[in-house]
Amino acid sequence: MDLVARRPVLTVGVIVTAIAAVIGATNAFGLTTITPEQGDALTKAVVAMWPLLLIIQQLVTPAAAPKLPEGQDVRLPDGTAGTVIRK
Repeated sequence: MDLVARRPVLTVGVIVTAIAAVIGATNAFGLTTITPEQGDALTKAVVAMWPLLLIIQQLVTPAAAPKLPEGQDVRLPDGTAGTVIRK
């Protein structure tokens, strides 16, 4: 669960990709009835999603792993002052 907290954007990407893969596999074995066009659209959507997720990942800082130097003075959500320390 630590990975989910530290990398939420990538976790969403992996889950969506896994769901698309399961749909594709079940369709290959005849367990679902999506058309080849729908399968192609699903594949294209997943392929297009990854570059966007990687860009978003670079723009956000996971809440569980802030990138502040140790000793940095900060303002906490409750308005009090604090200092960054290593856990």
